[in-house]
Amino acid sequence: MKTALISIMVTAAAAITATATAAPPAAVYDAETLFAGIPDCRLEVDLGQVKEIHPREAHQSAQGLAIHNGTVFALYHLGDCVVYDLDNNRFINEFILDGAEGTHCNNASFGVERADSTSAFPLLYVSECSGERRCFVLDIDTCGSRCVQTLTFEGEGIDSFCDWCVDRENRFIYAIGKTLESGVVLKRFALPAAGDGEKVVLGDKDVLWERSYPKGFFHIMQGTYIDNGVLYAPTGDPRKGSCRIHLIDLATGRRTALYDIDAIGREPEGVCAANGRLWVFFTGGGGCLYSFDIL
Repeated sequence: MKTALISIMVTAAAAITATATAAPPAAVYDAETLFAGIPDCRLEVDLGQVKEIHPREAHQSAQGLAIHNGTVFALYHLGDCVVYDLDNNRFINEFILDGAEGTHCNNASFGVERADSTSAFPLLYVSECSGERRCFVLDIDTCGSRCVQTLTFEGEGIDSFCDWCVDRENRFIYAIGKTLESGVVLKRFALPAAGDGEKVVLGDKDVLWERSYPKGFFHIMQGTYIDNGVLYAPTGDPRKGSCRIHLIDLATGRRTALYDIDAIGREPEGVCAANGRLWVFFTGGGGCLYSFDIL
C-alpha cells in the first residue's frame, strides 16, 4: 500500500454574521479576516484506498455520492447510478434514476425516513442543480429506484444553481444555492416528511437559518455532506483553478478548515463519510473514490 502526503493549508473561517430568523438580513463580511491563516498541517491520502468504481469508462461525468452501510451509490450526469460494495471492492449494479433521468445529479444524501417497511435504504435526496433546481426524493435499492417526492424552493436569494443536502442528525435539509450577482447562500429548512405529498414547495417563510458567502469564498461548488454539525464541501476544477475541501461549522456559518487537494489532479464531486473516513468522488475514467482522514 502506497501513501502519499499532500501538503495542505488550513485557513481560518470568514467572519460572517447574520441573524437566524425566517427572513435573515444580508450577511456582513470582514474582508481582512476572510482568508486569515492558521497553522499549516498535512492531509494524508491513502492511495491504497483509491477505488475505481465503474467497470468501464463512464460516458458521463461523475457527480453525487451517497454511502449507507458500505453500499455506495455513485451518480453521474444525466442520471446514471452505479452501485458499489465499498467493503468488498465489488461492482454491484448500474441503472438510471427514476425522476432524475436527464438531470445533472450534482449532489446526493440519505435522509432519515424509509418509503415503507420493505425499503432497504433510507430515502435518497438527489439534486437536479440547474434548470428547475429540484430535489428528487427516491426510494432506492441496489436494483433501481422510484421517485416518491420532489422538493423545490420558491423564494428570494437563489436564482442560479441549487443543491440540496440532508442533515440526518437534526432532520434538516439545506438548499445550497448561488445568485447570478453574488456568491453562495445556505438556507436551512425542516426536513419535509415523506407523507407531506408528492410535491413540496418551500418558501422564504420556511427558512430557519441562513448564511451568505461572497464571490471567491467557494471556487466552483461541488457536492456537500453534513456530519456532526459540519458541512464538508469539495470545490474547484483543476482546469480552472484550485481544488479544496471546505469545512463549515453550521452552528456559526464559519469556515473552520480548508484543505488543498490540488495534487490529486482530478475534479472533486460528491462527498460522503464511511468507515471513519471522508470519501470524495472524483472525475476521470469511470469515476474514482479517494478517502481522507479528516472527520
